[in-house]
Amino acid sequence: MWLRALLNRLFPTRTATRVAQSPLFDSAHYAATYRDVRVSAMAPALHYVKIGAAELRDTSPRFQSGALLRLFPKFKPGRDNPVLFLEDLRPMPPDVPGAIVLDVQGLLKVLGKSRSASSTGNTPAVDIIVPVHNNLTRLLPLMETLAHNADPQHTIILIDDASREPGVSDALQSFTHGRSNAHLITNETNLGFAASVNRGLRHSGNHKIILNSDTVVPTGWVDVLTEPILRDPGIASVTPYSNSSSYTGFPENRIELPLAGGADLGAINEALAMFPALDREILSGVGFCMALSARAVEAIGVFDERSFRQGYYEETHWCCRAKHAGFRNVLANRLYVGHDHASSSFGLRRKLSALGRSGRRMRRSFPKYFDEMDRFYFSDPHGDLRRQCCLVVSCRAEASCVAVVEEDHTEWSTESIEHLAAAPANAGSTLLWFHKSALGWELTAHTPRYGAIDLTGTLDEMCELCNALGISRLFCGPSCRPETVTTFLGKAAQTGIEVICLKSPDAAAKNETIGQPTCGSKSLPMPTVPSSLEEWRALARWPSQRPPFRIAVLGTPPLRTQPDIVRRLIDHVVREDKEGSILVFGEMPDDQLTDPRISKTGIYRFENISAILRHHGINVAYFPNTGDPSFAFTRRNVLSMGLH
Repeated sequence: MWLRALLNRLFPTRTATRVAQSPLFDSAHYAATYRDVRVSAMAPALHYVKIGAAELRDTSPRFQSGALLRLFPKFKPGRDNPVLFLEDLRPMPPDVPGAIVLDVQGLLKVLGKSRSASSTGNTPAVDIIVPVHNNLTRLLPLMETLAHNADPQHTIILIDDASREPGVSDALQSFTHGRSNAHLITNETNLGFAASVNRGLRHSGNHKIILNSDTVVPTGWVDVLTEPILRDPGIASVTPYSNSSSYTGFPENRIELPLAGGADLGAINEALAMFPALDREILSGVGFCMALSARAVEAIGVFDERSFRQGYYEETHWCCRAKHAGFRNVLANRLYVGHDHASSSFGLRRKLSALGRSGRRMRRSFPKYFDEMDRFYFSDPHGDLRRQCCLVVSCRAEASCVAVVEEDHTEWSTESIEHLAAAPANAGSTLLWFHKSALGWELTAHTPRYGAIDLTGTLDEMCELCNALGISRLFCGPSCRPETVTTFLGKAAQTGIEVICLKSPDAAAKNETIGQPTCGSKSLPMPTVPSSLEEWRALARWPSQRPPFRIAVLGTPPLRTQPDIVRRLIDHVVREDKEGSILVFGEMPDDQLTDPRISKTGIYRFENISAILRHHGINVAYFPNTGDPSFAFTRRNVLSMGLH
């Protein structure tokens, strides 16, 4: 791979010819997207080889180069050309990662399905198996949510895997005391995760749920998680969405986000409840929270505890066995369970060692699994559903939502559009931007936590979507024709959406006037027309003050050796903004985290930086050292998000 990359750099013209012939490279799109390509004298393919590839620029509407970072550990930015890297893969995956274009009609169809189709009535008894090894601080939140969110007919089987941490044994005994549906099994010696789960599986005669001790569960979670198993005898396992869950990650697969700082668990699940259960198949269940069919356990047995004693891949191995036996593993798209995976009881060295051993055993049992895993992540078959869920959650659960309609957004200056998109995001709001294009009506949703989401549809479908997403106020821009305003007003009369006609911010700033649009029906209420930029901002609930500092500390050298950097930074925040906070990327001594406004991510993946920044609402990025090799790429990601 390194030799091929070297040859590509030594012979750029020949390399550019290969790039231009690839279906992954669209010369017209590349030139239209990047201004420096248009003004340069180089051909687009040659410009990409010399400049664009190192900067991970996108080469077509269907291919995002940055996706390779999270999909292929062997890919090295700056060394490998993204287009040729994929061309050299044999066989090529069926699809390439790219900007997902969603369809409004499809989303409305999914949201409009009968809720009764997803309901199975009263859920029969289920056995909840919780293996525990130390980790008291994460165990207590689970105990609290289990106590409130597990119905009496379900049995809770707690397995203490020889915990030595003070307080764990007392907490487990206290939980089971006085609860007839809770049982405690104690291992005299540490058996490991797989063997502990097997003790619970053998103790169970019902459908089962495996639940990690570092999770947090919402109301009604057992019913939602087990309903696919009760409905379809061919389903072996069901796994919910989570902030850290590989195949069922939310908002992205293969991204581990900290549990702290996330949206309210109940609010997210209320939004997901708008969807029906779709039973979409995944490659494998994920053992942090996984329902197992009693039929499947009886047919193929329990986990292979001898091969996977140290942990990792034991549930994957079981799910592959189930798949080969004719069962399916599916996603519970109506459920989100919190997972504080950074609290793993494994140390880093032990974790890497266990991953290596278990990975080799997994490869011996199922040689094609890792290739199938790469294809699954690469093609992202459930990306459309996940992005639809993100949009609904952002509008219904995250915060307020501002909707703007504009037929010809060229009337707005670039600065005005950027201000419009940035201001609600700074206030924690979702901005829905309805606009017309050559393809018809499009929606660009600027969400504070999940990034931009694009959909296409008809004008009537856009109006319907406003109602489905719970929009209460909608602003029509100055380029909206009277018939467009009338369409939205007609829907508003039925749904209660308040429609407000806006001037362009540029026109309002110059105190120019515009005529009031004709509504086409005297029975419809006339919309409000603001007379100034200040009034327009007030109607849109614009933030009147600067939001609190939320600072991310990135880069090297490790802050473990330079804790005074963070101390000086927090002192500055205290002086400037008492509501500010700091997030340190990587590990940091706990004695430096005494201030509640300082937190750390723990071990994280380099390619997940953007998602973590959005997850915590970061608005300032700080680099202690710009000499780090990854600084250029990280800085590009940070600037693309509009951070300071």
